Amino acid sequence: MNKLKLVIFLFIGMTIFISCTTNDEKSVEFQSNWTYQNDRYWIGQEYWANRIQDWQINNGRLECLEGNRPLRTVHLLSRSLEERTGTLEMSVETGLISKTNQEDPNSINGFLIAAGNLDLHYKARAQIHNRYGNNAGYLAGIKADGQLVIIDNHDSLKVLPSTVEKKGLVLLNERKFVKLSVFLEPDDDGYSLTLSAFDENENLLTKIKANKIPSEKLTGNIALLSHYGGDKNKSFWFRNWHVSGSKLNIHKDRNWGPVLNVLYTVSRNTLKMTAQFPILGKNDSKSASLEIKESGSTLWTKIAESRLVEPGWTMPFRVEEWNDTLDYDFRICYDLLDTKGEKEKFYYTGKIPKNPKSQDEFVVATFTGNYNGKSIQDWKKGF
Repeated sequence: MNKLKLVIFLFIGMTIFISCTTNDEKSVEFQSNWTYQNDRYWIGQEYWANRIQDWQINNGRLECLEGNRPLRTVHLLSRSLEERTGTLEMSVETGLISKTNQEDPNSINGFLIAAGNLDLHYKARAQIHNRYGNNAGYLAGIKADGQLVIIDNHDSLKVLPSTVEKKGLVLLNERKFVKLSVFLEPDDDGYSLTLSAFDENENLLTKIKANKIPSEKLTGNIALLSHYGGDKNKSFWFRNWHVSGSKLNIHKDRNWGPVLNVLYTVSRNTLKMTAQFPILGKNDSKSASLEIKESGSTLWTKIAESRLVEPGWTMPFRVEEWNDTLDYDFRICYDLLDTKGEKEKFYYTGKIPKNPKSQDEFVVATFTGNYNGKSIQDWKKGF
């Protein structure tokens, strides 16, 4: 009987452990939703695009508009690769915007993996694009000649030795798409990275595998990449980006937009506040509201509304007879519309402290920029 109880106890414990592990991995899964988004340059709060003007949502897919520049990237802000041992799986549908993409022999479209280490702030990691550099990750994608390739993007453009597990070519055209997938897993000497391409019917076209990737170089950001393309205004498109794996962490506090930031002043009992928005689409909502509550209260009160100022993409609020003897919480409320007419409500929150009349000293912060990469290199030399 004691043995039976022990077996039952161990079985229940193992079931709970498996369930918890499964739920944890499920919680870090990510799926892009460009399909029903309005056309616009701001591609969503989960992403940072390099550069912002180089990307757009158009007809339900993500498009890179800059085909003459190297390594355009879209970083996923809400997920990161951590130091712990684990796996990463990603897939995306991709294709040509125009057949002119094939004019540049050095073009690549696919993924950037492990961009920046964890010592670098995530906002700085999200700036990685344009060139190789220290801790700049690995490129995995489709070359212009139809071959799959995995490239060390750290201090050189070295193509990693790969085993061809399924021989074939991926010949893109503007009427068909390819599903590209990567699978990163630990092996006996670091990690292995498998890159596969499938046609529209999920038939495997080709597959390669690189081994002995150092585990210490596999932390940081994950991103989509569009590298050259042959036409200034046409490059590659992407949709249905799916991300999962036990090596990932989720960061819901890193989303960016649709309210980007807020500036305000309080003077002579008048509150003036400006909310900065990204470049919105013509079918997006052009209004927002300002709500406040006293610190410690749970009741929000709408005190002002505003319309979008274009160009500039700001919404100004003005509230007179402001009581500057109290601390307030505030939030900007904005409804993001999709092509189905459904609304997703977003809030940007902050605090407005009471007037510090007894305070004689103020602190001002400045930012000078950051840089990651080599000062001189030429992508056009190829790899």
